[in-house]
Amino acid sequence: MNSPIKQYDVTLEVIGPVHVGSGAILSKKSYVFSDKRHMEMIDLEKMYSFLKKKGLAEKYEQYLMYISHRRNDRNDIKFQDWLERNRIKISDIQDCVKYTIDCGDAIQIDSNDMQISEHIKDAYGMPYIPGSSLKGMLRTILLSSDIINNSDKYSEAGRDMSYNIGKTASRKRYLSGDIKTIETTAFNELNKSKKKSDAVNDYMSGIIVSDSEPICIDDMVLCGKLEGHVNGDEHKINTMRECIKPGTLIKFTITIDETLCKLNPTDIYNAVNDFADCYNKCFISSFKNAEKLQNDYVILGGGSGYVSKTIMYPLYGEKAGVRNVHEVLMRTVAKERNGNHKNQKDLSEGIKLSPSTVTDLCAPLLKEKIIEEIGMLESDKPGRKKVLLKINYDYKKVIGIDIKKNKTTIIITNLKGDILNKIIL
Repeated sequence: MNSPIKQYDVTLEVIGPVHVGSGAILSKKSYVFSDKRHMEMIDLEKMYSFLKKKGLAEKYEQYLMYISHRRNDRNDIKFQDWLERNRIKISDIQDCVKYTIDCGDAIQIDSNDMQISEHIKDAYGMPYIPGSSLKGMLRTILLSSDIINNSDKYSEAGRDMSYNIGKTASRKRYLSGDIKTIETTAFNELNKSKKKSDAVNDYMSGIIVSDSEPICIDDMVLCGKLEGHVNGDEHKINTMRECIKPGTLIKFTITIDETLCKLNPTDIYNAVNDFADCYNKCFISSFKNAEKLQNDYVILGGGSGYVSKTIMYPLYGEKAGVRNVHEVLMRTVAKERNGNHKNQKDLSEGIKLSPSTVTDLCAPLLKEKIIEEIGMLESDKPGRKKVLLKINYDYKKVIGIDIKKNKTTIIITNLKGDILNKIIL
């Protein structure tokens, strides 16, 4: 008797750098350079123990906690410079190095302070791709394919979403009802409960995607991020990420319970092809000199763009899809950014004060660098251009301490909550 449980071994070859973030940000106090092309990430707990033996624990704590409020501050230095100042060689701290990563030409030894997004790692410090990320990618591909091949089934839900796109809601709730309706239409076919939208009716519960096998640290590389424009121009973004190198093999398993899910590998492969065709037609074709996705390519990880995680293009096609995606981004991402990037006139209108009063209020905040000018707002209207302002989340740091019986954890964040340093004692 054949088992209804089928397990398939899957291997993906990395074509472009892949990053799945852990949420941790590594600052200049967390790494040193071993040479021009390699960066060593520091185990802060081991480093603390090492420096404690040398009588430098207090100085190290002061260094980690130090917050600079001015440029060219001689005390606001990289960890490599701090070690040199305290007469410690890089060769002396090798037992305190968690791992070494290839940084190529993404960052130089003499570069300014650069924060690095850490790739997610398992309990043994090995990079991997979570099964949740892989299944999320698969779910989007399958949903997009079903919409492409059964457009009539989604016509009413598409009209409702198109109407609701223009409505105001919190980012968490924005279009959530419409997306739930579309996913229910696609996946909830099991009839295990009377209410179709119940999770027990989702046939995707019959698909289990494992975490990937651990990935060797030698297969990781530090990458910058480029923003591509439709005219072919590229703009470098001040962001660094730990990424899986091209050519690396990502291995995992997909287990399908055929009593719950009727999909097979051919169905999944065809859905991948459908998604790639739609991606090329509705997105890539607009970019000069951009390479199209091959039919057996998938898109995975952070920085791969909203287009790889949305059903807007399968649902609406190219023109309406572009228009609706623009509206969604303006009401979510841009709205969030605009909450940080204001000009003084907009502030005056929002809080019902005159522009001159707001200017007077902003002056001391600018002087203390609590807020910062980030440029001018482009406009075709005559008159003086508006100056954009943003909150300086690095103006102060926040210290969190978790004291338990066997260990004490200390974290340092900026005002936005980004983790800058973490020490376990």
